[in-house]
Amino acid sequence: MRLKLSVKWNMELIIAWLFLTPQINFFLANFLDMYGIPTVTPFIYSVAVFLGSVSYGKTLKTRRGILFTWIIVLLIVSSALVNSQVLEYMFDTNIIQSNVLLLMLLYFPMLLLLQQRIDLKVLMKYLWRGSLVTLSLAIVVFVTLLSSRSSVDYMSFAYMMLSPIMICFIEGWRKKGVLLAFPVIASGILFVIGCRGAVVALAVFFVLCFFGFYLRGGRKGNRLFLKVALLIAVIITGLNMNSILRIIVGELNSVGFSSRTVEKILLGNGAFMQSKGRQSIWNQAVGSIGVFGKGLFGDRTVLLDEYHNPTYPHNFILEIMIDFGMIVGPILILLFVFLIMRALFIALKSGEIQRIQMAFAMVAILFVKHMVSASFLTSFDFWFYVGLALNWIIYQSDCPRSEIR
Repeated sequence: MRLKLSVKWNMELIIAWLFLTPQINFFLANFLDMYGIPTVTPFIYSVAVFLGSVSYGKTLKTRRGILFTWIIVLLIVSSALVNSQVLEYMFDTNIIQSNVLLLMLLYFPMLLLLQQRIDLKVLMKYLWRGSLVTLSLAIVVFVTLLSSRSSVDYMSFAYMMLSPIMICFIEGWRKKGVLLAFPVIASGILFVIGCRGAVVALAVFFVLCFFGFYLRGGRKGNRLFLKVALLIAVIITGLNMNSILRIIVGELNSVGFSSRTVEKILLGNGAFMQSKGRQSIWNQAVGSIGVFGKGLFGDRTVLLDEYHNPTYPHNFILEIMIDFGMIVGPILILLFVFLIMRALFIALKSGEIQRIQMAFAMVAILFVKHMVSASFLTSFDFWFYVGLALNWIIYQSDCPRSEIR
């Protein structure tokens, strides 16, 4: 008697797994470390890298997959050949932790998978479940930090929460359940943890959702009442913002925690937006732009942070301009802006609140986060949202005819 083993390829689940791996791993690793438990990072990433590697067997069967893969491989190889410092940077650490390997075995496969036909509702279901796990871990880690008065990489902490908060809000809003409490609590944590870029990105997302909600129909009954109540709540909060922030500072100080985000807002005079370290990097970046680019990761060979370590521009436009130069760089930037705006237009025309709010998340992540922090080459959410934008453009005909006019 033969035993037949069959494994069903679940495209949406694989995409969600690859996307959520860095975020879940960050909080799980921090939680285990607090209790002296050995890290599970190698295992978690091994599973994701395996899935990313296996996915090439699916994506390289299409012309689009082959074309995109050839482009990225040629860019990496040519960058290493043209700039010897780039080759040194690519493999200056443990080969397993190489940014190039993470790009090719985790982030890029996610983009390729998103060039296949997917079901957005199914994908969002998996992303939502994984995001609930992520935020649950984040809340537990934050509470533990307060009780133990430990320290944490506040920037990574905030950015690892950013997309899960948006996804949980989108699904929570659609389901209109108590699970909306997760993104609300997590938003409060993100606000006080100290990363201004993440705060601004999340604020842009909520503002877009706020206006999107008011521009939609519904002038009668419960919908009108909700709009009025929400508007009044926003006005009252705005008028009492300073008092609220001072209460927050007092409560945090009582447990030995200080929030530089809140404190800089209270200082006023533009203190919230000032950053000498970031300004120094941007000045270096502008001076490093040439006619011809320095290749992928080339920005790391010319920029130094305040501790004199190699760094990236913390700005997508500057990173592209350094890596690709004055001739190719502007073309790529214009194509990028067109891609995202086209995807936003498709989402708005669809009339689907889930798709529209995901487009708002896309705008917040790509036009805010990646303009003040992160590097597109090593950012999991960059490749996810760009892949999602391409998917909507390629398969926009899948939407009901009544939605795309």
